[in-house]
Amino acid sequence: MTPAAAKKNLRSAVRVRLRENAPQSHVALQAQLGRLLARENAECCIGYLAFQQEPVLDQFLGEWLELNRKILLPRFNSATMSYELVEVTDLTSQIVPGHYGIREPIQQLTEIKRLKNNTFWLVPGLAFTTCGTRLGRGAGHYDRLFAKFPQGKRIGIAWEMQLLPEIPQEPWDFPMDYIVTEMRTIDCRAPLT
Repeated sequence: MTPAAAKKNLRSAVRVRLRENAPQSHVALQAQLGRLLARENAECCIGYLAFQQEPVLDQFLGEWLELNRKILLPRFNSATMSYELVEVTDLTSQIVPGHYGIREPIQQLTEIKRLKNNTFWLVPGLAFTTCGTRLGRGAGHYDRLFAKFPQGKRIGIAWEMQLLPEIPQEPWDFPMDYIVTEMRTIDCRAPLT
């Protein structure tokens, strides 16, 4: 079986598992994430606004803004058929339903061209391994963003139930530096013991 076919099968299985068993409380996961970003002294987060059963980070992102820290969010550009990054300062007035039905920044906000130092990506996915391999939804949008902005540390955001022992990897797949779940933070760069 090709990696693409294996990924397609995994996506179907994980989607069913998430629909049936995704946790309802996001508090513990957001607390884990907050501890990691405080320890890393993060200055800027590239966040996401949850879609379907993804862990919701809205409260965390709102608190991050209250601390006068920078948040960037992806916005779909229909001219290029790809995502771009936009800085937001208000998660209410600057957010609208967008492409795929995912909430995203309004069109009036300007696309950013460069990332600041000490930026952390908060990355959703269907599944992850503890080594940092990510299974996305299959369109490659995040991998293209990572290629455009390779700097920054990537944090996979997932429920513990989304951790798998193995995910097929392809040359364009970018690994995560950390995985944060409701139960733990995994440093994917640390050697296995």
